[in-house]
Amino acid sequence: MAIKGSAAQSFVGRSLKLRHLRLLLALDELGTITGAASVIGISQVAASKALAELEAGINAKLFERLRGGLQPTEACLRLLESGRRIIGEIKVLGEEFMMLDQGLKGRVRIGIQTQTSQPFLARTTVAFKRAYPLITVEFVSASMLDLANELSRSELQFVIGQHSLAGLHPSLMSQEIPSEPIVVVRGAQSGTPHQDVTTLAELMDYPWCLPPRGTPLRLHLDHILASQQLVAPRVLVEMSGTMLAEAIIHLSDFVALMPHSVAQEWAARGLVRVFSVEVPPLPDAINLIWSEQTRMSQVAKLFLTFVRKQLVGGEAAEGTGAPSSAPPANRTRPLQGRV
Repeated sequence: MAIKGSAAQSFVGRSLKLRHLRLLLALDELGTITGAASVIGISQVAASKALAELEAGINAKLFERLRGGLQPTEACLRLLESGRRIIGEIKVLGEEFMMLDQGLKGRVRIGIQTQTSQPFLARTTVAFKRAYPLITVEFVSASMLDLANELSRSELQFVIGQHSLAGLHPSLMSQEIPSEPIVVVRGAQSGTPHQDVTTLAELMDYPWCLPPRGTPLRLHLDHILASQQLVAPRVLVEMSGTMLAEAIIHLSDFVALMPHSVAQEWAARGLVRVFSVEVPPLPDAINLIWSEQTRMSQVAKLFLTFVRKQLVGGEAAEGTGAPSSAPPANRTRPLQGRV
């Protein structure tokens, strides 16, 4: 049922409150009046009254009451889309006032799902924290679809991913960032003799430590194996981080994919040995991606500006031991091919 009528327009313009929108978002997330009321700190009676008031004001039913919980209607989905933007704007405004009152404080949340840009991100994050020590940088791992949805809801300020993310949402912008060549490594302290190999086929009987399914690097490896008619490793562990992977590889026969500079650093410390296996580069560039749908917070603007300065200044390639693929700073572009 669509929102219609001058009375509904008048209600939205004059009587719609933030409490209505916060309740609507909580109901959509939790699916029950009781849960939503608890989250936003009101009684169940008050939540039911506010929902009835909102439905009467727009002259539309907002939820179907099903056995599994509340199901949003078409009218509700329209309100939810606008409500998320409005609540996001209020949150950004609050952060800006906090920064004016307390100085450069805040948080930037970044979704990440690829390893090939981690060396650049690590150097950039360290430099950013030196410049703005009171701003927290949080990296979040999830599926690319989940990260894109969180970005659209302003729960993330940026996503690090491939440019093909364009197909998931409109109104996204991107800045290409450096992505390193990938090499194959094996633990240097394993109990079996190290034998250099030159093809992936020779490594399929080894145990592997791999990124989770659906991540860009894992999809790339699966494509390479399929193109070479190879069966994926039968013995493997999957993880998105590198700290546990470092311990597993160091103590075992496990094989892993790593960015070139990380592998060189670990090899210098005696943790891994690098195989002479050529791994084709990822077919899609890695980008820092953000949404134009909501206003960017001052903290996020600072981070984006800092990344661009890193690219212009050439710090991206410093000390990597690998050829730099840093793009020019003006390589910002809209996604979905709107060049």
